[in-house]
Amino acid sequence: MLNLKILCQYVNNIMITIALDTVIHRNKEILLLRFPFDNELINIAKKLNDVRWSATHKAWYAAHTPESLKQIKQIFTGIANIDDSVIARKAIQKINPTTIQIHELSEYAKNKITI
Repeated sequence: MLNLKILCQYVNNIMITIALDTVIHRNKEILLLRFPFDNELINIAKKLNDVRWSATHKAWYAAHTPESLKQIKQIFTGIANIDDSVIARKAIQKINPTTIQIHELSEYAKNKITI
């Protein structure tokens, strides 16, 4: 059941934005989920596979895999905007002739990123 607060945000089209970022944490590349404190979003984030809280980064995180990214986008669809422009920008910076990573940008990020 959707929380009244989230329902009101959705009706008013004022959804919270979850900013995705990648960092190295405990010698692994992880996907950070940064968003303002919101109990409902925290409860939803906890439903993700292998998600944890990082006291160091003060954010929820999961493994940086295509599966995790897909699950994040699916679970928060209609509840929050997913801003993946930072990870897309970092992926572009990583491109070299032997390694090309393709990230599908969310609609929100397509309107925010400039190359």
